[in-house]
Amino acid sequence: IMKMTKEELKTEIESCLSDVTFIYHNKNAGVTATVDDFKPKYQAWFGELWKEYSNADDLMSDTFYDNRSLNEIVQELDFQLY
Repeated sequence: IMKMTKEELKTEIESCLSDVTFIYHNKNAGVTATVDDFKPKYQAWFGELWKEYSNADDLMSDTFYDNRSLNEIVQELDFQLY
């Protein structure tokens, strides 16, 4: 379990090496990155919801997590990498 800055989180997600998980508003949440035909894809989940992104900037700035973005909540979160 670790803290990350916005920059560290984005770098970790873009590396496509680890799944990033956390709990927000008592719901399991996270990001899985995959590469398909040399193009990264990012799947975010929050409780029962999920959404796919084609770039990490959109993922970081989308208000997917109870109307807040990862950029906004990153400092509140404890992350685990898998």
